Amino acid sequence: MAVIQSMSLVEAFSSVPDPRGRRGRRHPLPAVLTLLAVGTMCGGRSIYVNLQWGRDHGQELVEQLGLPSAIR
Repeated sequence: MAVIQSMSLVEAFSSVPDPRGRRGRRHPLPAVLTLLAVGTMCGGRSIYVNLQWGRDHGQELVEQLGLPSAIR
């Protein structure tokens, strides 16, 4: 029988290589990808709408994703 290991979206996205240059890394890529994925699952159809969804959910979401500051 196979063992199934569960992981969070942030953990799953942590294996994605970050193509951004040093100056373009304001927020951790796994947190950004997770925010966009969850926003899309909640009906967001654009990056702007997904970021607005993140802003609407406040500081608790920021902390859960491991973002260093509020989403602007």
